Amino acid sequence: MVPPSHFLDALFGTLMKDPVKLPSSGLVVDRAGAVAHIKRFKKDPYDGSRLVHPNRLVEMAELKAEIGAWVEVKRAADADLDRVKRSVIVRDLVEADGGGLSPEILEALLEAERLGGLARAAKQDANASDQVKTRRSSD
Repeated sequence: MVPPSHFLDALFGTLMKDPVKLPSSGLVVDRAGAVAHIKRFKKDPYDGSRLVHPNRLVEMAELKAEIGAWVEVKRAADADLDRVKRSVIVRDLVEADGGGLSPEILEALLEAERLGGLARAAKQDANASDQVKTRRSSD
């Protein structure tokens, strides 16, 4: 699932988490990158105009909400895809073995796949939480 182009940082092309508009160039970028650039160079990263303080960045709350909603839909779609892949794997195992796998083994395989999916989701959530903490500490 590819994000809409207006969800991508105008400078880096990455999915934004906290979009803001640069006051002089009007580009929409992710806050973390813009703040880092402004603090270091005191200018708009696109057009080079003077920009001394990050508080001049224009909040894009509606766009941020749209991105958040899209991320949730994508996460659900990815989870559905994972479930389908697990079903295909189990079906292929059963067919390859001629149905000789015991129910206990199938149950263990499914549980292992379920736990693997939960671990991946937890890792994504932890990464997102770390990014929020990093952004807050840089503000």
